[in-house]
Amino acid sequence: TENQDASSASLNPRYVTVVLPSVVNEGGRFKRLRSIDETWGQAANAIYVYHPGKEYTPTSSSKSSYPQTMLVPSEVAAEDEGVPRLKYVIEQIYHKYNPDFAFFGNDHTYVIPQHACDFLKGKNPNENMYAGHPMKPGGEDFAFNSGASGYFLSRETMRFLTKRWSEKEDICEGNTAKNKKWLQGNPGMLTAKCLASIGLNPIDSRDELKRHKFHAFGLLRVVKGEVDQWYERRHEGLNEILGEDAKFNHKLQKGENCCSDRSISFHYVEWKETLALTQ
Repeated sequence: TENQDASSASLNPRYVTVVLPSVVNEGGRFKRLRSIDETWGQAANAIYVYHPGKEYTPTSSSKSSYPQTMLVPSEVAAEDEGVPRLKYVIEQIYHKYNPDFAFFGNDHTYVIPQHACDFLKGKNPNENMYAGHPMKPGGEDFAFNSGASGYFLSRETMRFLTKRWSEKEDICEGNTAKNKKWLQGNPGMLTAKCLASIGLNPIDSRDELKRHKFHAFGLLRVVKGEVDQWYERRHEGLNEILGEDAKFNHKLQKGENCCSDRSISFHYVEWKETLALTQ
């Protein structure tokens, strides 16, 4: 199939795309999902995560089994409980689907499946990988990947996380953090902190020209460099974690330097933009 790598030794999907609920414009979710159905959802093996009472039925004009849906039971997590939801979803993806890799975004994320396949070429699912758009929280010694732009986890990394969370390991539960309450309310940060405990940091996923492939804003804002200041600040101090970048110091670029020609994702993309970008 289109997203199956010949190097994969299994018949499991090369990757699946987990589409979590966006907290922005929740009323437009079904329209966004419908536009994903009609564009990249099938090719990216999309799995729509939903809560009771918010079920959506995907449509497909082919025999593909994707997009699919995943219910988060009410006893597992409420809609505003991102940490237990992410733990449950990663566990389900690892055990039920067992893909080589999983890409985690939300229904405002626009994905280009062909470029995702290209990014995964030659990568081993039995090795750790945490890849997306790296940023660094102020005052912290670890980096995380933007949840808006989406990020990849390998099968081995999902295995590690599932095991650590099942064991209630203190670092991976956020129990040892000085900002414990804040960390335990941020699923992406908690995941990154857990991975950092074994020295697994985000990789520098930019292309050979240092252009980003994963984007936490829409195409126009990224090209014009009109992103939020907090987002720009999160790119400070990355030399210590990703390695030295003598040319750009890991700072964001704009114009033609903003985005790789093999970009994988953009964010804050509404349904009409999804349809337009695919034309």
